[in-house]
Amino acid sequence: MNDTQAVQQRMQRIESLIHEIQSNADPATRSRAEEVIRLLLELHGGGLERMLELIWETGPAGEAIIQDVFVQDDHVAHLLLLHGLHPVDLETRVIG
Repeated sequence: MNDTQAVQQRMQRIESLIHEIQSNADPATRSRAEEVIRLLLELHGGGLERMLELIWETGPAGEAIIQDVFVQDDHVAHLLLLHGLHPVDLETRVIG
């Protein structure tokens, strides 16, 4: 299994678990589960954002890593998209 397939498989499992919680859990449990997910995403997103800032601040070499390496890696690019951190705007990604 390649990296892209592994990411897709994990995403499908997450979607399945979320659907199961939404379908079967009582409202209070659903609310807590949603809050846990939201807080984890905020925590991870903040950490990723800070990592990108630190890399970007190193200058041209850091910019190249973000623009040329991270953007080309499916796993990293999807993670950046999930957290609204992808350095290439939507229009450019669609056209490219």
